[in-house]
Amino acid sequence: MNELLYRDRDWLYDKYINEQLSALQIAKMMNVSQSTILKWLRRFNIETRPIINKNPKVNEYFYEVMGGLMIGDGNLNIPNNYKNASFQIAQIEKQSDFIYWIANFLDEYNIEYKIYKRDKHKNGYIKKDGKVGIRNPQLRIETKRYELFNDIYYKHYGENGRLIPKDIKLTPLQLAIWYMSDGSLEYNKCAGSYQIRLSTYRYHINDLGWLVENIYDLYDIRFNMNRDGRVKNKNCGYRLTIGKKHQVYKFCKLIEPHICNCFKYKVECLKDEQWLSKII
Repeated sequence: MNELLYRDRDWLYDKYINEQLSALQIAKMMNVSQSTILKWLRRFNIETRPIINKNPKVNEYFYEVMGGLMIGDGNLNIPNNYKNASFQIAQIEKQSDFIYWIANFLDEYNIEYKIYKRDKHKNGYIKKDGKVGIRNPQLRIETKRYELFNDIYYKHYGENGRLIPKDIKLTPLQLAIWYMSDGSLEYNKCAGSYQIRLSTYRYHINDLGWLVENIYDLYDIRFNMNRDGRVKNKNCGYRLTIGKKHQVYKFCKLIEPHICNCFKYKVECLKDEQWLSKII
């Protein structure tokens, strides 16, 4: 599709007036901002309609999903001289289902965003053979700045870094989103079992302790805290793990209905009949 079609008056008039598409919908089709489409509508003297949901109305589901994204790889950002926060998250391209699931979620609330592709690029680390490492292509979704993100920002960021809000509900959906972002499932041949790992290095030990206890109280699932000695800050640098078979099974069974197709490999133990026969 020609990305400059919006600069053609007849095409833009047909989409906006005849098909009744919104400026935001056209902007997403053309991969430009809503303000760009509005600028060309005015330039062509096409009468614009009031912008619906300029300040999106959100509900409990919105905060549930955002909570899961934020304890995972999601980020909110308020640079100097800005009043409102924007949301960003990235995944490697082969896990694009997750990015487009988030995009569909944002569409429900008319939140404007762009998706960027970052092709293979040189990474900073040096491999054993002396070559510079290559990172896989990534897709990154980034929203415009919205006031509604500000409260979420101040719940998840403090003076010493990232926080886990004490009012987070830790629903199965939130745990699934968190696991898709930061979790892994590994098979231990010696033990003949699977282990779940969650990278939580940026969180303070007190926050993680609270999180572990609340998951246990809610679902009778016990995470262990293991510290990475390479992290200099003694209060951070912990990952969460589950090693016991019945606990791994219980966690995967709890979150499996919410797992995107591109992440099904993270609950593949549920299809391992030999392993399941030792549990069920």
